[in-house]
Amino acid sequence: MNEKKIFFALLPDEFTKSELVKQIAHIRSFSSHTLLKWVPDENLHLTLHFIGQADSSKTQCLFLQAANVNLEPFEFELNCTGLFRKPGAFWIGTNTISQNLLSLQRQITATIPNCGITPKIETFIPHVTIARKFKNNYKDFTIKPVKWPVKDFYLMESVTTKTGVRYEPLEKFEKLATS
Repeated sequence: MNEKKIFFALLPDEFTKSELVKQIAHIRSFSSHTLLKWVPDENLHLTLHFIGQADSSKTQCLFLQAANVNLEPFEFELNCTGLFRKPGAFWIGTNTISQNLLSLQRQITATIPNCGITPKIETFIPHVTIARKFKNNYKDFTIKPVKWPVKDFYLMESVTTKTGVRYEPLEKFEKLATS
């Protein structure tokens, strides 16, 4: 059985990604945390729901289910930093969750059982992981807010290579123009 490690995510457009990269460079310039493993720019994303291993029939079902998610374009702001201590994930996130973002995440999560997959029910903390293996004392970093326009979302695959993990879009979902 050919399984893939998959998840739903937002990918930043080029402008948003460049603004995120500037904030990460700012943090790195003030960070003494040499043990960090910084996330490559091409892997920057915001996870909406992590699925894990799924075979091709479940992946195809997720494609079909996600196509029915009602996505109205919106914008939210990344404006703070944080740390998930146990996995050592250092991130840029938001201190005020957008209701539109929360609605999108909940809609996606609600479709997952239709494919015979038990969704991982966790508190949704919108964030972009920027570094892993954080072991030092954590301090907040002040960042310039980054506006993130949302007009699509993706089903992604996590691919492990000899040089590290790479995230590849499997399918893009966006609101289609209606006539």
